[in-house]
Amino acid sequence: MPSLDEALPRIIGAGSRSSGVVDPFEGLAPFASAVAALLHRQLRPSTWRPIVEALQSAGLLDPEVMNLAGMLEIQQTLGGKSSPISHRSLASAKHLAHWLVERHGGRAEILCETALSIESLRKELAAIQGIGSTGADAILLAASGRPTYPVDRGTYRILVRHGWLDASSSYEEARDEMIHCIGDDSLRLREAVAGMSWLATHFCRTSAPQCEGCPLLPMLPSGGPIGTETE
Repeated sequence: MPSLDEALPRIIGAGSRSSGVVDPFEGLAPFASAVAALLHRQLRPSTWRPIVEALQSAGLLDPEVMNLAGMLEIQQTLGGKSSPISHRSLASAKHLAHWLVERHGGRAEILCETALSIESLRKELAAIQGIGSTGADAILLAASGRPTYPVDRGTYRILVRHGWLDASSSYEEARDEMIHCIGDDSLRLREAVAGMSWLATHFCRTSAPQCEGCPLLPMLPSGGPIGTETE
């Protein structure tokens, strides 16, 4: 059975098909990148980018400003239209702003400073309401280029079905496996995130994998995908 290392070029290659954008957060300031990372987890780029732009235009992508803004004000900034963004996602962004103001003087740049270890920042971010472990790693990778990997359900399915991860593994074990394979190159980590997301959406779906046409088909164990009988 091919290893995850051997499959990595195919995974990264799949990422370029998702949007053609190597780094979707390029050019964004740390707090804007952090908010974009939270939105990116549930929305397509064509949807979350206009939301980020609207928040930016309104001056809300500043921790101090967003912390003081009410939810109604933020929603009205988005035009008062029917928006695909959930109240929970907006609340998560506000909780993040509050944490930055209360703990770090409103300085989003703290996410980029190596004086604080990635472990301590990850722990603080994961404890923020609505963010959790995956959100924390997504923020660290997007906002500061820290070498980490936000393991979502799609990545987990792919790893387990190909036999690269045991189904009983913890989030931390899955994350460490990805980092061990990819290394500390933040751009390559982002490319792998995009690739896994594209593969999970188009082929390795929740109910059952659609293996035909998948770039990772030659990488499957001899007996086929693992774990599908119990999913």
